Amino acid sequence: MKTSIVLLAYNQESYVAEAVASVLRQIGGPYEIILSDDCSDDSTFDVIQKTVAAISSDHSVILNRNSINMGLAKHLNKTFAMTKGEIIIAAAGDDISLPDRSLRLIEKFESTGAWLVHSQARCIDPDGNPAQPDYRNALFFKTTDPVKAAASQALYLGATAAFHRDIIRKYGPLDNPLLFEDLIYGFRAALEQKVGFVDEELVIYRTGSGISAKPIQETVAEKTARQDRQMVRFLAILEQRRRDASTFGLSDFHPVMKKIVAVEIKTHIGLALLRRDKLEFRKWARKAPIMALRLWRTDRKTRSVGLR
Repeated sequence: MKTSIVLLAYNQESYVAEAVASVLRQIGGPYEIILSDDCSDDSTFDVIQKTVAAISSDHSVILNRNSINMGLAKHLNKTFAMTKGEIIIAAAGDDISLPDRSLRLIEKFESTGAWLVHSQARCIDPDGNPAQPDYRNALFFKTTDPVKAAASQALYLGATAAFHRDIIRKYGPLDNPLLFEDLIYGFRAALEQKVGFVDEELVIYRTGSGISAKPIQETVAEKTARQDRQMVRFLAILEQRRRDASTFGLSDFHPVMKKIVAVEIKTHIGLALLRRDKLEFRKWARKAPIMALRLWRTDRKTRSVGLR
């Protein structure tokens, strides 16, 4: 199958040379390689250009630099639309793909008919020291049950993934800038029961430097603002999952749909408590009064001032 590799970068001048070199040195192919910078504020794109010029490769290389910062979802949509491959291998500007990564992923697609394939990774910190592989707590390392996937906020390690184009053909691109592709494409693949896994370390994954890295220290106000953003993002993810489940053909009474709706209600209640919004709390509490009472009691225990 024709294969495309898409490397997305943003403000990663310290790491992007190694990341680019690793995809240019993939064995097998030749592959179509798209290296795209999302209008970085630093010299990321210059480093990409210099790295490409310095490495001889048989792969077809396309360079792209966005004129404005698009954000992850729109950037991914744009670059995926530029590809010609049936398999699209994703890479980040701060991670390293091991030389046989593409070959091993393609083998899994061909042997299983999967729409999404992920793998193990070797974790390092921003300084290159070994780090704990916490990603292995994600759902797909235990099950790909779509009911459980419907409520999950951690399906697999996105940095290791590759996709079959059918996952976009059938369900469409990411149409909300708040969406993360791993939580959407992963759910789609779980619905289809077309998830493949290579139980080998194919990526050197840099923890603590990406878009989802958590701050080491934060004030109460900063923590509250971060939790607010996370809940709003999760609501957007749940909305997209509901649409995807409908596209798949599930009715409103299917366990997957019922799980999505229940988690949406719970998240709305939690957001109202976080924001101290009485009207919103009462609105969503009517839909699930027992759940609302439990969340309210938990909130009273963990915060000095409750919703009254």
